[in-house]
Amino acid sequence: MSSATEMTNRPAITGTGLRGGLRRPTPPTLLRVLAVLVVAVLPLYLSSSLLQTGLFCMSAIIGAIGLNLLSGNTGQVSLAHAFFLAAGAYGYAFFAG
Repeated sequence: MSSATEMTNRPAITGTGLRGGLRRPTPPTLLRVLAVLVVAVLPLYLSSSLLQTGLFCMSAIIGAIGLNLLSGNTGQVSLAHAFFLAAGAYGYAFFAG
């Protein structure tokens, strides 16, 4: 069989799938979109103290994930990690007033 006949017998693959139609979004996808919209609109209605507490929690979570990745997965101990967290905290306190 030649390569030209092999190419003509294959189904056409398009960006929307083999059937050519768009698929309906699944419920987990809709929930993710709704959660992103709620998180995007939520800061407009919260007080500044709650937003600041949320920012502190997010920065602590980022530091904990980084430390877990460094010491948990690789088994390395790093003092630079603590230094950069402290430098960020002091910088934030200085520039926040």
